[in-house]
Amino acid sequence: MRGEIFLLQDNNELLEMNERKYDSEDLLQSLLENYPKLLAGSQINPSNPRRWLLIRREMEIPDKEQGAGRWSIDHLFLDQDGVPTLVEVKRSSDTRTRREVVAQMLDYAANSIKFWEINDIISSFQDTCEQRGDDPDEFFANFIGDSFDQDDFWELVNANLRQGKIRMLFVADIIPPELQRIVEFMNEQMNPAEVIAVEVKQYTGQNLKTLVSRVVGQTMKAVDTKSIRSGKPQLLDQETIAQEKGVGDLFQYFLTIGKSLFPDYVVMPGSLSFRAKDVLGSSEIDCFNLIPRHSNSQEGLKFQAYTHVLGEYFGLDSDEIRSALPEKSDPWQHPGDEPGPKTTGFQGHFKSLKEAETFIKCLEKKRNC
Repeated sequence: MRGEIFLLQDNNELLEMNERKYDSEDLLQSLLENYPKLLAGSQINPSNPRRWLLIRREMEIPDKEQGAGRWSIDHLFLDQDGVPTLVEVKRSSDTRTRREVVAQMLDYAANSIKFWEINDIISSFQDTCEQRGDDPDEFFANFIGDSFDQDDFWELVNANLRQGKIRMLFVADIIPPELQRIVEFMNEQMNPAEVIAVEVKQYTGQNLKTLVSRVVGQTMKAVDTKSIRSGKPQLLDQETIAQEKGVGDLFQYFLTIGKSLFPDYVVMPGSLSFRAKDVLGSSEIDCFNLIPRHSNSQEGLKFQAYTHVLGEYFGLDSDEIRSALPEKSDPWQHPGDEPGPKTTGFQGHFKSLKEAETFIKCLEKKRNC
């Protein structure tokens, strides 16, 4: 049964618009390509609406390392948190069974998280921009604003892939009850992956067309489950990057000790920042940063230490803290800030667990007195 909606015009005339099927699957795909907001990001996450960056339409998916594409997903988008979003479009007239459509998506998801390379994703985004006549850097900056450096963002995308933190979207003009039940079940059971269906209906009347999106599959149980399991946002991302850079053990050591030494920590796209109470006020300020993405197994784990802030918090002389840092540490100032006790310190790399323990023992010394 076809539905209808009503548009009340400025002249108080009520315009009846009737539901109409899409003439082709390609038409619906093109609408999503040109108008990503149809993916209903505000319904998927009302408190932090999802915004969409198109990477490629018909994104190829290999089934082995360095392999050619065996399948292609209708669209690959990224949201503002770097979560890969696989979109598969089907019209209600598609006669394939629901289980076939779902199995196809699972094939895509299982192989994409294993065999997609971040450089291929970046180059696909650049190709898409060039085909539309857009400058990739400018388009990216307009999408992400000041939230991320480009390198940080792509590192986050790669970490999300490796963790299986992806979103699978089934899009159709009608989501049948059978598919809705499957999507709801999968979304409740899967974590950190997300499974959602989006129904995009079109209504026409008197040379006007209205598109209405509705999200299916986000039960309260699924939302609660993912919220409970997710923990500190993006912490697992930094742990994954540290492992890939060959400094996983050092990172875990600082994370474990840091949680007991410092009152709080903040996870950023490119770093983990431990925070201390400001002795001049009640606020918490950054005092020690770990930066896995600028680390490697040869140099070690990159750090930035606000020696004056650490000294005030732990009751130590800042020179004493400096002497506990690795010998090859250089003066450092937080970019964009005026020089001062809260914005300067030293940066370098911890190469070994012994160097890390020397620094931590220095901080613990005064506290244990």
